[in-house]
Amino acid sequence: MTTHATLTIHNTSNTLKSFYLAQSPFPLQSGPDEPYSTHVYLSVPPIPSGGFVQFAFQDGDYSALLSYNSTPGDPLSAQESKPVVLGMATGPGGSVVTVTSSDAGVQATFGPDEEPEDTPGGFTVVTDNSFPFPNDGNITIGVGKQNPGSNAVTPTQTWAAQPGLKTQVYPQPRYFVAFGEAKQGTVVELDLLGNVLQVDYTDCTVPDARFDLNDEGLYVADPTVAKNGIGWVYGPLGGK
Repeated sequence: MTTHATLTIHNTSNTLKSFYLAQSPFPLQSGPDEPYSTHVYLSVPPIPSGGFVQFAFQDGDYSALLSYNSTPGDPLSAQESKPVVLGMATGPGGSVVTVTSSDAGVQATFGPDEEPEDTPGGFTVVTDNSFPFPNDGNITIGVGKQNPGSNAVTPTQTWAAQPGLKTQVYPQPRYFVAFGEAKQGTVVELDLLGNVLQVDYTDCTVPDARFDLNDEGLYVADPTVAKNGIGWVYGPLGGK
């Protein structure tokens, strides 16, 4: 189910601050041997003290995407994308997207979808045996989300295409906000992250989260965060 979610920060730190938002890494089953990449989803200009930033997005709205590795440090953009349906716990299954390559793995395209499968909360990406290994063409497969106010899709998590895989993808409604200026689609160096604001909409009743960033550099949640059933923590990514 797609819901309109917001994450608002009131900068009361007495300093100019830059923020960007990314989706927290989510699990892949039967995926590639190589690690996956997390990408910046939304970014904003620097916010002066006293100002507000609001990240607004459609949670549950996902697309499978194809791209080609960019120069390190440059944003990755979706060359081709296809909306997917996440499987229900009881009811219709999730999308099964197929991908094939040509020109010895230099180009890739989506094939016809297969019958939905039982992947509650997820969907499946199938690569045929036309892909070379290793992937010299640098073809990237992944998950993206539509940019607010446009039809463009920004990658949120990607991995190198490998032959003969049937990868189950389980996006989760968990996001983090980090300090710094970054362009949409750039890879987040997770190992270099300090403390980040992590927000979990999984069990929320109202997907609206509001925080103050105080002059000690700490986040203070608005009382409505707990009331809305939103989980959060400020600390190392994945920490409690």
